[in-house]
Amino acid sequence: MASHRVEPHEYAKNLRRSIINSMIKLFILHRAQPNPVYGGALTAALRQLGYSISSGTLYPLLHSLEQTKLLRSYSTTVRGRERRYYEITSLGRQCYSEARQALMTLIQEMFSDQIKTKS
Repeated sequence: MASHRVEPHEYAKNLRRSIINSMIKLFILHRAQPNPVYGGALTAALRQLGYSISSGTLYPLLHSLEQTKLLRSYSTTVRGRERRYYEITSLGRQCYSEARQALMTLIQEMFSDQIKTKS
């Protein structure tokens, strides 16, 4: 049986996409902490940070967070148009807190040489 071999450049591309998608999910949970968020505001906030994300990428991420009970959504009418807001759940807060701590630990390890040289 022949194994499917992934080319290094393809693997790197997929790894980057996976990391960015995961970071955007954490960003969504972060932004939903104080108040519910909606897609347009998230897109604008990400654009300010240098990330151009399409609706075709953002909304599946929002839906996956909702399906896993990390967010819940509701619709309301704003200026005559329906807008869906996403609010963080208690499970989402717990998950965000744990993921943030794990990420901080990894970042400190991965960038410890840069942190030490700046001190």
